[in-house]
Amino acid sequence: MKIRTCGYLFSFVCFLATSDVPAAICQIRSGWEFKDELISCMESPKDTIYVQDRRKLRRVRHRHCVPNGVSFVDSSVSLSIQIWDKPFDSVHHSISWSANDTDGWGGWIDGKQAYGIDLYDSTTGVSGIREIARMNIVWAGVKLKIPRKAIHNLYAAWLCDSLADQVEAYVTPDRKLLYIYVAGSDASGSYAVKFIFDRKGYITRIVTDAEDFASFDFLDALSDSLP
Repeated sequence: MKIRTCGYLFSFVCFLATSDVPAAICQIRSGWEFKDELISCMESPKDTIYVQDRRKLRRVRHRHCVPNGVSFVDSSVSLSIQIWDKPFDSVHHSISWSANDTDGWGGWIDGKQAYGIDLYDSTTGVSGIREIARMNIVWAGVKLKIPRKAIHNLYAAWLCDSLADQVEAYVTPDRKLLYIYVAGSDASGSYAVKFIFDRKGYITRIVTDAEDFASFDFLDALSDSLP
């Protein structure tokens, strides 16, 4: 069986916790069947330090649906999180399509892979597609710095749909890192993204858009078999 992966494969190295990230303990098992697939979804192989079992972390509570988005306000961890989306304006963007292992599968917008858009949209159009527009996080009174690159090219996200995966957020035990999990689209357009922040702002993200691995458990290296 051929398994589609997120991109180029890195040599597998499980980086240990550093002085900058003392709470991040890599949990990718050396014999885990899908370790290469997960690492291929990272911006750097060093991002393995952010692979943690979210079930062992402090979950951010009090999630609410808001117009065009989702909100968390949890005073117990001094966190306020808001994520909004908006209609995608296709008129002012270039859209292309591909269906091969070299260029990826699905849509490309302005030369970048468009997560959440698949080849079906090439025939039905993208006029109804929504994109993540803005993310706001205040942690202990500090507004985190979140560059545009953190949320770019993420479409059809499930921000507040009772029939889909809900947005989840977790804080590490030492309260130095924040993880936010978002899923989007369905079928061949499915994806899941894990955003990583420290007390100052955005660090990186891990995105899996392989249909068989588009889950939060895969991002945490918890999946032992294909669904």
